[in-house]
Amino acid sequence: MERFWRVLEAQKHVGHYVQSRLTYRNKLQLLEDLQHRKSLTLALWEICRLLKCRLLNF
Repeated sequence: MERFWRVLEAQKHVGHYVQSRLTYRNKLQLLEDLQHRKSLTLALWEICRLLKCRLLNF
C-alpha cells in the first residue's frame, strides 16, 4: 500500500510538471494581458478622478 501511494504521488508530480511546462507560455501571455489591463484600468481611474475633481471645483 505504501508503494502505491508513492507511485501515485510521483505521477502527480510528473503531471504537474508537464502541465506547468505546457501552460508556461500561456501564463506569460496571461500576465502580459493582465498588466496591460491593469495599466488601462489605472489610466481610466486617473481620468475619472481628474474629471471628478474638475466637476467638484465648478
